[in-house]
Amino acid sequence: MRKPIWVTLALDIVDYHEQQQKEFGISVNGRPAGSRDGWSIRNTAEAQKLSLGKTHSLLLVGKAIKKNPTISHASTFAAAVKLAKAEQ
Repeated sequence: MRKPIWVTLALDIVDYHEQQQKEFGISVNGRPAGSRDGWSIRNTAEAQKLSLGKTHSLLLVGKAIKKNPTISHASTFAAAVKLAKAEQ
Protein backbone atom coordinates (compact mmCIF):
# COMPACT_ATOMS: atom_id res chain seq x y z
CA MET A 1 0.00 0.00 0.00
CA ARG A 2 1.29 3.43 -0.94
CA LYS A 3 1.68 5.99 1.78
CA PRO A 4 -0.38 9.18 1.51
CA ILE A 5 1.28 12.13 -0.21
CA TRP A 6 1.16 14.18 3.01
CA VAL A 7 3.47 11.63 4.69
CA THR A 8 6.07 12.02 1.95
CA LEU A 9 5.70 15.80 1.94
CA ALA A 10 6.01 16.07 5.73
CA LEU A 11 9.14 13.93 5.82
CA ASP A 12 10.66 15.81 2.87
CA ILE A 13 10.01 19.18 4.52
CA VAL A 14 11.63 17.97 7.77
CA ASP A 15 14.67 16.72 5.84
CA TYR A 16 14.96 20.01 3.92
CA HIS A 17 14.52 22.14 7.05
CA GLU A 18 17.10 20.15 9.02
CA GLN A 19 19.59 20.26 6.16
CA GLN A 20 19.24 24.04 5.92
CA GLN A 21 19.70 24.36 9.68
CA LYS A 22 22.90 22.34 9.44
CA GLU A 23 24.15 24.68 6.74
CA PHE A 24 23.00 28.04 8.17
CA GLY A 25 22.54 27.27 11.86
CA ILE A 26 19.40 27.11 13.94
CA SER A 27 17.42 30.32 14.22
CA VAL A 28 17.18 31.74 17.72
CA ASN A 29 13.90 33.22 19.00
CA GLY A 30 14.15 36.84 19.96
CA ARG A 31 16.92 37.63 17.50
CA PRO A 32 17.28 41.32 16.60
CA ALA A 33 15.03 42.65 13.82
CA GLY A 34 16.69 42.27 10.46
CA SER A 35 19.11 39.65 11.73
CA ARG A 36 19.67 36.76 9.34
CA ASP A 37 21.37 34.44 11.79
CA GLY A 38 20.19 30.87 11.46
CA TRP A 39 17.50 29.09 9.46
CA SER A 40 13.90 29.45 10.62
CA ILE A 41 10.54 27.90 9.83
CA ARG A 42 9.76 31.12 7.98
CA ASN A 43 12.83 30.57 5.76
CA THR A 44 11.62 27.05 4.94
CA ALA A 45 8.09 28.30 4.23
CA GLU A 46 9.36 30.99 1.87
CA ALA A 47 11.82 28.67 0.11
CA GLN A 48 9.15 26.00 -0.42
CA LYS A 49 6.41 28.54 -1.27
CA LEU A 50 4.18 27.34 1.56
CA SER A 51 2.31 29.29 4.20
CA LEU A 52 3.96 29.57 7.59
CA GLY A 53 1.10 27.64 9.21
CA LYS A 54 1.24 24.77 6.71
CA THR A 55 5.02 24.57 7.09
CA HIS A 56 4.71 24.43 10.87
CA SER A 57 2.12 21.64 10.61
CA LEU A 58 4.22 19.66 8.14
CA LEU A 59 7.28 19.95 10.38
CA LEU A 60 5.24 18.93 13.42
CA VAL A 61 3.83 15.85 11.67
CA GLY A 62 7.11 14.92 9.96
CA LYS A 63 9.06 15.03 13.21
CA ALA A 64 6.32 13.06 14.96
CA ILE A 65 6.37 10.38 12.23
CA LYS A 66 10.14 10.02 12.66
CA LYS A 67 9.61 9.39 16.39
CA ASN A 68 6.44 7.32 16.01
CA PRO A 69 5.89 5.87 12.51
CA THR A 70 2.33 4.77 13.35
CA ILE A 71 1.25 8.41 12.92
CA SER A 72 1.73 7.90 9.19
CA HIS A 73 -1.30 5.56 9.30
CA ALA A 74 -3.65 8.41 10.24
CA SER A 75 -6.59 8.65 7.86
CA THR A 76 -5.99 12.34 7.05
CA PHE A 77 -3.37 15.02 7.49
CA ALA A 78 -5.63 16.78 9.99
CA ALA A 79 -5.85 13.59 12.05
CA ALA A 80 -2.05 13.27 11.92
CA VAL A 81 -1.68 16.86 13.19
CA LYS A 82 -3.93 16.06 16.16
CA LEU A 83 -1.92 12.91 16.92
CA ALA A 84 1.37 14.80 16.62
CA LYS A 85 0.14 17.56 18.95
CA ALA A 86 -0.99 14.95 21.47
CA GLU A 87 2.52 13.46 21.51
CA GLN A 88 4.26 16.76 22.24
